[in-house]
Amino acid sequence: MYNQRIHWAKPFLKDTFFAGMTTTERSESINSFFDGFVNPRTMLNEFVVQYDKEVESRRAAKEDEYFKTMNSRPVLSSVHPIEAKTGQCYTRKIFDTFKKEWTKDITNLTHETIGKTTEESTYRVGQLDVDKKYWCIVTFRSLDQVSVTCSCAKYETNGILCKHSLYVMKKKHVKELPSHYILPQWTLNARYKLGSDSIEIEEMNNEYGVSAYTLWCVLSNFTKLIEQARDSPS
Repeated sequence: MYNQRIHWAKPFLKDTFFAGMTTTERSESINSFFDGFVNPRTMLNEFVVQYDKEVESRRAAKEDEYFKTMNSRPVLSSVHPIEAKTGQCYTRKIFDTFKKEWTKDITNLTHETIGKTTEESTYRVGQLDVDKKYWCIVTFRSLDQVSVTCSCAKYETNGILCKHSLYVMKKKHVKELPSHYILPQWTLNARYKLGSDSIEIEEMNNEYGVSAYTLWCVLSNFTKLIEQARDSPS
């Protein structure tokens, strides 16, 4: 295992995208998936029935999350345009994750300048009550487009900018989060597959067609109807 550490140890995987998922979380999520539905004494035939119940429960929870996302507005912790834009773009759950990093940026961080040129600035960013040797190195560039990298590599691993990067962007008076730092799969405009068609959530306000949300609800209701018909002889 030690000889293979480059494949599993976190320091070697900081530039690999995992969408925030670790191997232990995968194991825990599988365990939690069956929690309350099966136990070590569950018979195989019972397992199949309980598995269907859990799948149905997960689908209902997902539908509820979609409904809340589509029918609620994000609660902002500031009036900064960076937070405002992410609140408009991100799904409810992803925005909550972003907001945690943003509020840490607002309240807990400070910096010292390491180097500065017309094209690039480098800072050491961290908390005042933490030894500077544990602070992160953030590099900011704004030649062609705004670019920021942090030694913690949270964006490269999780797909959401870290508090250190957000802190520097705010200090450099960046007014809007660059679009290349907003992953499409985290946004409200993510495409929903309905049969062979792809419809974007932003089309829900299109006066010339049926909204994506309406079509999604119709598809969901048809799925429930099919499941009911499957179990009903009549």
